[in-house]
Order: sequence, then C-alpha cells, then structure tokens
Amino acid sequence: MKYRPYLLRSLWVGAVLLLLFLVVLFVWLALSSLGDSGGAQAAKAITLSLAICLGFDLIGLIVLLTLAELERTKPDEPADEGD
Repeated sequence: MKYRPYLLRSLWVGAVLLLLFLVVLFVWLALSSLGDSGGAQAAKAITLSLAICLGFDLIGLIVLLTLAELERTKPDEPADEGD
C-alpha cells in the first residue's frame, strides 16, 4: 500500500492546524489582556480543541510513518537450512 498521499495529507493538515492554533492563541491572549472574559474563554476552548487535534494528527503521522517504514524494509526471506 502506498502511504505517501496519506503522509502528505497529514502534514498539510498539521500545518493548517498549527497556523490556526497560533492565530487563536494570539486572539485568546489579546482578549484576556483587554479584559473580555467571555471572548477569552471561547478562544481558550478553541485553542485547547486545536491542541487536541494537533496531538491526534501527530499520533496519526507517527503511525503512518511506522507503517511506511515497515512496508519499505520487509524482513529477509529465511535462508535454506540445507545449504
């Protein structure tokens, strides 16, 4: 099975999630410094949700890389015992 398209998709999803995480983190910090507690709580919830999604994406990427490596390096065929 080819894992390259899934690896690329996982990397792109991780990059987008990271960008969104940083933007919402900045909004959360800005709202909390301005004193908007309701908006800060909403931004905090979104930031934590994005962090969880980033963690799942990282775990998926590790699994895909492991599967690709196992597929690439198949074990050698057993040698004949009679020779």
